[in-house]
Amino acid sequence: MGGIQADINTISDLGCYATSVLTALPVQNTQSVRKIYALDVSALVEQIEAIMEDVVPDAIKIGMVHTPELVSAIVQTLSKYERRTIVFDPVMVATSEHRVIEEDTISSCTT
Repeated sequence: MGGIQADINTISDLGCYATSVLTALPVQNTQSVRKIYALDVSALVEQIEAIMEDVVPDAIKIGMVHTPELVSAIVQTLSKYERRTIVFDPVMVATSEHRVIEEDTISSCTT
């Protein structure tokens, strides 16, 4: 969860309000990522909808998306809302050099 925590800190330091949606649960410490548990697609969709119905963001930053199914769910869910600035900053490998996305996820982001 280091990446999402760093994003929240940066956004807050810039004087903005940050919300977050988890796409996976990494088991990690400061030295390594031991395992990644992908969240259920419905949990992801419900998180996005809850935020979009409450604190409509001025911009959206997308980082680690573990599976192609999650990529598709993000695209479909966000398409239901008014267009926002979206920054896609894919995280594919952790600092510890552990791969944090499935191979098929890369190709699903380019289609």
